Amino acid sequence: MNSKVIELKQKPIIAYELVEAKGKEVQALIDSLSLDTIEATEDNLKTIKSTRTNLSKEFKIFEDQRKMVKELIMKPYNDFDEAYKKHISVLFKDADVLLKDKTSTVESKLLDAKVDGIKNHFEELNKFDFISFNDLGLKIIRSKSDTVIKNEIEDYLFDIETSINTIKTLENSDRVLAKFQISKDLNSAISQTNIELQREKEIADRKEAQRVAQEQIEEEARLREAQRQQAQNEVIDAVIEEPVIQDEPIVQKVVQTPQAPKIFKSSFTVFGTQEQFTELKQFMNIKGIRYE
Repeated sequence: MNSKVIELKQKPIIAYELVEAKGKEVQALIDSLSLDTIEATEDNLKTIKSTRTNLSKEFKIFEDQRKMVKELIMKPYNDFDEAYKKHISVLFKDADVLLKDKTSTVESKLLDAKVDGIKNHFEELNKFDFISFNDLGLKIIRSKSDTVIKNEIEDYLFDIETSINTIKTLENSDRVLAKFQISKDLNSAISQTNIELQREKEIADRKEAQRVAQEQIEEEARLREAQRQQAQNEVIDAVIEEPVIQDEPIVQKVVQTPQAPKIFKSSFTVFGTQEQFTELKQFMNIKGIRYE
């Protein structure tokens, strides 16, 4: 196929010999304005704006000529570029995309077959129900040798078996194994187990301390109640056993039935705590004993 279908027949010719001379005129014009000497003050604001506007107009004249030249030069190239893309570039690119898709399809099938073979090798070697193929994190590409990948699988499973044998020799092996089956990391499993055991011990110690403290509180309460009851009984015994009875009975002003018992008056000294006096008072009220 002859590829010589594009050629440049004539180079663009741009006449710009006068540009340098005109540049000197522009420089002379700008110098004559003495822009550096114009102070930026409110009084000079109008002059500054007017000067800038006039220079912009002069510059626009030159810019319009430059843009015209560029447009004339670029038009034939743009027309050529559009025809080139339509009749040449698009055809090659479409063919390339089609062939790339077909290549990807074939390579994908080859990679799938490669992965399936490696998975089968893994299933044949793996005897651990908590290990899956994805746990290995293998990077399988067509350029990587099957032998290298299979060696990686064998090394991984060997490390798992070695870790399990180590776990069997540890205290709390069941706990460590349970965590190892999740993390697949021996050091992490041991560390997590130790943290868990320490936390459980702290909780148990706290509960035991609370239980002992509660028993002590209850025991102290029982002792106080026994002392209070003993003191109350001693007061009652003193009232009953050691009354000082006067010979004359006190005649009640209230009308009594013929069966009403005689009322006697007794004086004695009682020793006790405030709490015991309160309980004694309650006892005498309950029994209907009047006191002064």
